[in-house]
Amino acid sequence: MLVALQSCNTSESSKNVSEVSISNTFLERVEPPNWFVDFKNTSLQLLVKEESIGNATPTISYAGVTIKKVNKAKSKNYLFIDLDIDKNTKPGKFDIVFKFENGSKKHILTS
Repeated sequence: MLVALQSCNTSESSKNVSEVSISNTFLERVEPPNWFVDFKNTSLQLLVKEESIGNATPTISYAGVTIKKVNKAKSKNYLFIDLDIDKNTKPGKFDIVFKFENGSKKHILTS
């Protein structure tokens, strides 16, 4: 079963907070771009390359997908996200929300 990622975006509005939605096709890099459920090894590491993404905290809201650890690189343009994909996770689409200290957010619409 293939898990394709895409936005389930619900936007919040605020005068002082910016929120940007971008597709992984416009990112410099997201690896792997998709993956399958039902593997014996439920661990998966995502590499995200985007300007200043290392300054953000990622969140995912999808049943069966948990962020186990976030690894920052020397460059602020890279972030490694260790995920656990539960064996009962259903194939589906979701986005990764990156929250920055200044309150801004980026929704990475991966697919």
